[in-house]
Amino acid sequence: MTEQQRQIASYVSRNRVLSPYLRQGEQPPLPWLMAIQRQLPPLEQFRRELLEDAEFRALNLGSWLGTADGKLIAEAVSMVIPPAYEPAYELAVKGLMLAAQDQAAEGRKTAGTIALGAVLIGGALALATGESA
Repeated sequence: MTEQQRQIASYVSRNRVLSPYLRQGEQPPLPWLMAIQRQLPPLEQFRRELLEDAEFRALNLGSWLGTADGKLIAEAVSMVIPPAYEPAYELAVKGLMLAAQDQAAEGRKTAGTIALGAVLIGGALALATGESA
């Protein structure tokens, strides 16, 4: 298990939406019937909630260089939510992956803006230096 997987598993274990589905040591999570009574949010809502969460953003699963591997995320989630609880497990894995993709897209946009700004400043300096020479 990697450090990033430990961080993801720790984050998932503290998520209020997913808490009824967590492994409880050797004991299975809440009985399935009890767990499914708790309504899971739609994927898009969960994705937005993740993006608004500072702790999720600190995981930095998505940067301008790319996103964390889907297998890594799935393995981390399975450490705390049994895949047998498919709706919660899938929500966690897909939500984390989609939010990481959004985070990466934001990072690329920011990097592009910074690069454009640097080019414009460099061009302005070159013009100013050329005019004063």
